[in-house]
Amino acid sequence: MKTKFKGIILDFDGTLADSEPFYFRANRDAFRLFNHEIDPAEYYRHWSLLGEGSQGEVERHGLGNIVIEQVRKMSRRNYRKMVETETINLFPGAVDVLTRLPAIGFKVVIASN
Repeated sequence: MKTKFKGIILDFDGTLADSEPFYFRANRDAFRLFNHEIDPAEYYRHWSLLGEGSQGEVERHGLGNIVIEQVRKMSRRNYRKMVETETINLFPGAVDVLTRLPAIGFKVVIASN
């Protein structure tokens, strides 16, 4: 039996918008409060690619002095401030996709964590 899809759900972060630099800065600044510097290359490997997040950073570097919930709270606050005051760029073609899909009959929903 052939199914005809009527819509598509697109993730916002990393699919339509280049938000990763904002997440990096938000986390970097949160860890700086604890005198820890996140290496950008390590961030993109361990945080973005492997999904280890702040807990992984603490474990990889033996940062027992860091209260993980405080770091996460500060990171969320940093990110929120950035998105309220700066522009997150869309990836090339994102607007085109969002315009063309409805034109060919697809309902589009944008989802985000």
